[in-house]
Amino acid sequence: MLQPTSKGMSVDEPTDFRRLFHDLRNHLGVILSNAELLKDRAEKAGDEKVRSRAVQIEEGVFKALATANEIRSNLKTPE
Repeated sequence: MLQPTSKGMSVDEPTDFRRLFHDLRNHLGVILSNAELLKDRAEKAGDEKVRSRAVQIEEGVFKALATANEIRSNLKTPE
């Protein structure tokens, strides 16, 4: 379980973070898949405004994944 400390968060079990990052990537994957479907439909319909917003969602997901990976790589878990 995650525990707040004066220096941030500590981890009782390394598996907690693995589970959290796994869940986060799964949720972001669902968002990305739906954004890709929306973008494809918008392209077929010639709706540039919706296509552009779908691209923004995709870019946001990729940034969120990169941030999650950076956080994960910087975390110190007990041995």
